[in-house]
Amino acid sequence: MTTLTIVAEFGPRRDRALFMRQISARFARLDYYDRLPRVRDFLSGRRLPTLDAARALVDTIARTVRFADASGLEPARESRACLGGLHDDGFDHVTTWTFDGGLVLCTEPYGGPDAAQSWCSDHGWSARPLPAWSTWNPPNTTLILTSPPDGGALLDPILSRLAAAEPLPITDRCTAGEVRSPTRGTRL
Repeated sequence: MTTLTIVAEFGPRRDRALFMRQISARFARLDYYDRLPRVRDFLSGRRLPTLDAARALVDTIARTVRFADASGLEPARESRACLGGLHDDGFDHVTTWTFDGGLVLCTEPYGGPDAAQSWCSDHGWSARPLPAWSTWNPPNTTLILTSPPDGGALLDPILSRLAAAEPLPITDRCTAGEVRSPTRGTRL
């Protein structure tokens, strides 16, 4: 394990500041940048308008890294199209993964897991809600681990791995991290 520092810049150009958070991780930052599209997309060098926006971005990255490390999932090239077409049946913030050669989709809908679980049941997919592992915007979203009937991964080994690990506490969003300003020193 290594310590990973996640940083987001925020504020106007003259008064810019950085929000930083450190977490334990399996890989170095550049490895996550290469492995996880969400991390790469979020660390595109954009400056965020507020501390709250910077904190939300850093926390999403931290939770995504923790989830990937704990689950053993690897990013997949498949997209939402593998769901059988475009639809809004409870699938929001979808990420695609592989595990032991099988496909896994994670969705994090607002409003709970019922619509996604119903769609999965109607189409022969496996689905397990994991609210403690939400990466996008907990507690407002619920992570649902899903797997298609053809070419999908078995979910039980993934669930066992997640059960043996700790997700980042949702309360950390309000308390963890550090703000640094090049002109004003450090403040919390």
